[in-house]
Amino acid sequence: MGKRAATREAEQTPPEKRTRRRSQRLKDKNKDKEEKKELALSTTKSKSQGKEKAKTSSRQTVRAQSTDVGEPQSTSESESNVIYLGHIPHGFYEHQIRGYFSQFGEISKVRLSRSKTTGKSKGYAFVEFDSAEVAKIAAEAMHDYLMFGQKLVCKLVPLEELHPHTFKGANKRFKAIPWRKIESERHNKERSKGEETKRKKRLAAKDVKRNKRILDAGIQYQYG
Repeated sequence: MGKRAATREAEQTPPEKRTRRRSQRLKDKNKDKEEKKELALSTTKSKSQGKEKAKTSSRQTVRAQSTDVGEPQSTSESESNVIYLGHIPHGFYEHQIRGYFSQFGEISKVRLSRSKTTGKSKGYAFVEFDSAEVAKIAAEAMHDYLMFGQKLVCKLVPLEELHPHTFKGANKRFKAIPWRKIESERHNKERSKGEETKRKKRLAAKDVKRNKRILDAGIQYQYG
């Protein structure tokens, strides 16, 4: 009965009213779609803003930690101003790195990694520029650059990958430790009677062990 009444009403209504009703329905549908789109956009914007806030807060904490120990600070919130140098050739040390890379812009810190025992270069370093744009240009220009027969590896270090102690001991003049001189002085120093007797006993014990190893090897030889 309901369907028949609806069909009768549709037949009785004039065509102008029918078109108006259809247009009104289309308008309502379009409004609903627009409202849904606006809701989706607002939710995505709120999510993106929350992510950006979290990123900025994490970056601020990293920079705060770095400032406590005198570590690198970036001039931009999103870009780093620190570059990594790898495959550094022999003879290209702190003074040479600063002099060469200062052609791109102002340098605030240079740290070449060295061995604690020998003081020799490990072949990689970190350079901090005053500007993030300058650091990006220097990394792009010097990557795969041939220097003294070696290809340099030059790339930007992201802020989240920077260790708090990356520039610990930077901008300090390296002083070579005279290990040979220290060892010769230790060996040739004047000893007391007690130290001398201990040294002789230690040498005699070594001789006994050496003679035992020779006899175990089947060699008839008296050492000392």
